[in-house]
Amino acid sequence: MPNIEGITVQKSNAERKSYVVVGAILSCSSGSQLSRLKMPFSHGVFVKGKPQMNIMDFVPNINIMPFGKCSSLKNPAVASATAANNGVLTPMPCTPVMTMPWMDGKPDKMVGGHPALLNKSTNMCFHCGLIKIEDDGQDLGGVTVGKQSQANNESVNANFEQGPACEKPQEKPSMWDHFVKGISKLGDVPAAMQKAASELPGALEKAANDLPRGLQKAAEDLPKGIGVFVREGYIEPMQEDLNTLRDDKFNLADGIALGGLALNVLTLGRSKNIKNVVDVARKKKQGKGKSFIDTKGYRNDTPLTQEQTDELVNYAKKLGFPEENIHIADSVNTTPTSIMYDTILIINNDVLPSKLPTKNPNSLISGKGTIAHEVVGHYETVKKGTAFNQYDLINNEMVLNPRNYALDEAQASIRAARFAPELSQAEKRMLIKDGIQRLRNANLKIKDVRHLLDIVER
Repeated sequence: MPNIEGITVQKSNAERKSYVVVGAILSCSSGSQLSRLKMPFSHGVFVKGKPQMNIMDFVPNINIMPFGKCSSLKNPAVASATAANNGVLTPMPCTPVMTMPWMDGKPDKMVGGHPALLNKSTNMCFHCGLIKIEDDGQDLGGVTVGKQSQANNESVNANFEQGPACEKPQEKPSMWDHFVKGISKLGDVPAAMQKAASELPGALEKAANDLPRGLQKAAEDLPKGIGVFVREGYIEPMQEDLNTLRDDKFNLADGIALGGLALNVLTLGRSKNIKNVVDVARKKKQGKGKSFIDTKGYRNDTPLTQEQTDELVNYAKKLGFPEENIHIADSVNTTPTSIMYDTILIINNDVLPSKLPTKNPNSLISGKGTIAHEVVGHYETVKKGTAFNQYDLINNEMVLNPRNYALDEAQASIRAARFAPELSQAEKRMLIKDGIQRLRNANLKIKDVRHLLDIVER
C-alpha cells in the first residue's frame, strides 16, 4: 500500500464499494507519485461533510492532477527523452490526458446530474496509464501527496506496459473490454459501427505511430479543449462518427469520439437508456433541435439560426480570434457562451439578448457585444496577463473570489465598449452599464477601482 506522509491509504476494494469525495487518493500505473482528486466547486451533495464526485469529474489539471513523473513510452516526451538517452528509460514530468469519463460509476445514484463516482471506478490516460482510486477520501484530511511505493508501481506496470500498444491487464477486464461489451449492446446500430469496434485498436495504434510533430503537440495540449466536448454528452458526436465510419475512414480523433459514445452507453444504463441515445441522434436529422440552454428568460432561449451563427463567427474573426478555436455548441451542450481554458470560444444560444422586458444590463447586451466581452475583454487580458484570478486555492480547494470575479467581468465589459469595433453607441452604453452593475453587486465603485482595470489601451 502506498503511504502518504505516514498515513496508510487503504486500496480500493471491489468487495466494499463506497462513494468518492474531494481529496480522494489516485494512482497511475505510469506515474511516480500519488495524486489528489479535486474540483473547483461542489455539486451540492456531501458525504461526511465533503463534496461528492461524479464520473464527469475527470478533467486533467482541474480534477485529475499530475502524478509526478511519467514512465510510459507512449508519452512522446518520455519516448524522446529515452531515445536521446541511448534507450535508457527516462521519465519525464507527467501531463495527464484523460479523454473520457470515469468507468464503473453508480448509474442509479445521480450527483450533479451524472452517476456518482465509486472507489472501484477507473480511467485511462491517453499515454496508456491506468488510473485507479486508492482511497475514497472520506476519512482523509488535507495531507501532502507523497511518492508511491516501488512495489506498488511495478506490480501495476507489469500488467499494463507490455507490447507496442496499450494492452489489457491479465486479471481484470480493461476499458477496451468494457467498450466492446457496450458496443455489442447497441443491437440496432449500423453494421459499420460493429465493424469499427473490431478494427479500433489497430486504427488507433496506426494513427498514434503516424502522428506528425504538430499532432503530437496537440495531443499534449489536449486537456485545454477536451472537456468542452465530453462533459455534457455524446449524442451529436455519435451521429457525426457514424457518418465518418460510412466513408470507411478512421483516425485518432474519430476513435476518441467513438470511445466517448461507448462510455456514455455504459454510464447511462441498460437497454431503455441506450435506445434513447440512438433515437435522439436519429431524430436530430429529421427536425429542429430544442433550445440548447434554458436561461429562464435571462438571455435568449431559442436556438441560433445559421445566419446568426455566421455573423457572430465572422465578428469574432474580425476581433482577431483564431477561427479554428471557435466552437458552436451542439444540441446537448449546456456550456454557456464563454472562453474555455483561456483559448476556446464557445458560442451558444445565450449569446443573444433576452426577448423579455427587462432593465438588467447583462440581459440586454447584444450578440456582438457578448462576443466582444469574451474576446476583447477576457481572451485578450489573459494573453496580456492583466486578467483577474477568479479563484483562490484554500485548503486544497478552488474557492470563488467574489471581488476578483466582479473586477474581471467589469473589466471585460468596459474593454469591449471602449475598444471593440463596429458596435453602435447603444451597444457600447449597455456594456458600460453592465460593467458598473457588476461592480455594484460586489459593493465596489468604479472610481475606487478604476486604477486596477486594464481599460486604458487595448
